[in-house]
Amino acid sequence: MRRDKSNEGIRSFKTILPYLKGHWAKIIGGFIFLAIVDIGQVLLIKFLADAINSLSPDVSLGYVAVNVGIYLVIGLLIAVGRYFWRRWLSGTGVRVITDLRLNLFDHLQSLSFSFYDKRQVGDLMAHSTEDVEHIRRSITFGPIIVVDIVFQGVAAIVGMIFLEFPVTAKLTLFTLIPLIVILVFVGRFSRVLRSRWRAVREAFSSMMARVTENLSGIRVVKAYVQEDGETREFKSVSRDYVDKNIDLFKIWGIMFPLVGFLASISMFLILLLGGREVILGDLTIGSFIALPQYINVILWPMMAIGWLMNMLQAGAAAMGRLNRLFETKPEIKDTGKTLNLASIEGKISFKKLTFYYPEMPHPALKNVSFKLYPGKILGIIGTLGSGKSTLVNLIQRLYEAPQGTITVDGHDIRTIPLEVLRSSIGMVPQDTFLFSQTVKENIAFGLKREYTTGEVEEAARIAGIHDEITEFPQAYDTVLGERGVTVSGGQKQRLTIARAVLTEPKILILDDALSAVDADTEIEILTALKGIMRERAVIIISARPRSLAFADEILVMDEGRIAERGTHEELIKKDGLYALFARLQGVK
Repeated sequence: MRRDKSNEGIRSFKTILPYLKGHWAKIIGGFIFLAIVDIGQVLLIKFLADAINSLSPDVSLGYVAVNVGIYLVIGLLIAVGRYFWRRWLSGTGVRVITDLRLNLFDHLQSLSFSFYDKRQVGDLMAHSTEDVEHIRRSITFGPIIVVDIVFQGVAAIVGMIFLEFPVTAKLTLFTLIPLIVILVFVGRFSRVLRSRWRAVREAFSSMMARVTENLSGIRVVKAYVQEDGETREFKSVSRDYVDKNIDLFKIWGIMFPLVGFLASISMFLILLLGGREVILGDLTIGSFIALPQYINVILWPMMAIGWLMNMLQAGAAAMGRLNRLFETKPEIKDTGKTLNLASIEGKISFKKLTFYYPEMPHPALKNVSFKLYPGKILGIIGTLGSGKSTLVNLIQRLYEAPQGTITVDGHDIRTIPLEVLRSSIGMVPQDTFLFSQTVKENIAFGLKREYTTGEVEEAARIAGIHDEITEFPQAYDTVLGERGVTVSGGQKQRLTIARAVLTEPKILILDDALSAVDADTEIEILTALKGIMRERAVIIISARPRSLAFADEILVMDEGRIAERGTHEELIKKDGLYALFARLQGVK
């Protein structure tokens, strides 16, 4: 079914309505004050015209003083009305957008890993910043302009017609013709504006994505002396952004001058026709002075129509992009089949699991079966791309395994509440990530309870990093650089291990978590971890057979399959792939 693109922009704003709940009193009050201001401005013009027409040598100073007093009172009411409508309407707009941005942030965190496999961080940043700001302007100023058009514009037209009827009725008709033409032109331009605003937003997202990726990988860029190449790439996306903006400004640049020119024709007609009526004695001086002011009052809403359409099209394009994001549902979530479990013990079972990553033709894992019990250590080793990390990703449900192929404590992993499952797993990934916070806050990141400094220090001791932390400038209160750039790779890995240890998980996973330290240091750290390993199910992925020697069972992965399994001694005797790894590293 074909969508009606002419109404697509307006429909996109329907999703903002739930955010207005609880704000309606201030919104309605703000519009009432705005309407009072609009009508008040027209009344001032009418009052001024009548006052001028009543002036004569016979008028007393008292009469003039009363009129001046009334004029000031109306002006004061307008000032008070402006204060309240700006406070209530603009303030509500900011609050609504804050809720929208918070909901967007929460929604992004709920989406599955497969979503982030396909999206760039810079693009998502553009959604959270520029897109949200365009929506704020649209929902705040758009309705304000509409109210201005209705109350201020209509009141001014009525005032013009009845100022000195029927003379001004005829003048009003002539002066409104150019303004009606303005509406026709604005309607024609609005469709083009929407498509060009959408192109601008997409170009901006691409530019943001390029900047984010470059700065995240600045070390690699500098290491390979690719600054000039990256600059050329950025120039290219920047040029595209400029070109899209120029295409937009061409339309914008035509529309606003055209609106201004047509509005000036109305003023010309008042001066020409109104002046003639004054000369003939059919129009008073007060009315002649008031007519241009009425046109100016009408002119703002008419001029604002162009701005309104431009703003609404930008907001509609942004809202459409956010709506598509909100329509993206997490592939992995709790369902009606989720069990009411508060915790798990950590018994893991894989049953003939074959797993494909989305849109990949070949399976990442093929017919994988094994069991792991609490208090046991499972070692995993294998060739590059053999599926080692895929195994642990599936245990955390970062990706969804086929139904019935993975159980925890005898329950299908799909039926275990996500929060219970993931909070029971202490994960130390290959790609460690530290936040721009203190060392203490980074180690305690996984906790949802209050913690003591002693607990943090004990976790650091187990991870073999405590002594080095005490040498930092402010020890545990040292603030780390973005992504932990101020510490070494080995320190980052051990800080991440301390983070996992502190949560006291039922399942501990070390995914090649000590690759940045030498083999002797890795053994020392694993030995220190033995005390807590015997209390939980542990999976250690390592490229070093020596580090897996004390595992209760070792799986040797090759091309997604378990090629060998057994203890260190058993696999050495088999003289297969594991034994080959051991010989290459001088391990017996």
